[in-house]
Amino acid sequence: MRAATLERLSSGKSYRNIGAELWLSPQTISGIKKAIDDKPYKDYRERSKGKRKKKTYSIVKTRKSKPKRVFRRTKYGPLYMP
Repeated sequence: MRAATLERLSSGKSYRNIGAELWLSPQTISGIKKAIDDKPYKDYRERSKGKRKKKTYSIVKTRKSKPKRVFRRTKYGPLYMP
């Protein structure tokens, strides 16, 4: 299967045509091509290691406490009394 795929790749056929003839997906054809080019398979996590930025955590600032207010529900609407 690999030999047939490589033969068609070297002749210049597209992934779609090769896939239709050999019942292979474009991902499989790409994997075969990479294996021959001596590029070992790397999963998404390995590929993104160099591209990802390290998470930077900010220091949590303490908020000033507001003076406590008393909540009253009135006929005029909710009121907050000091």
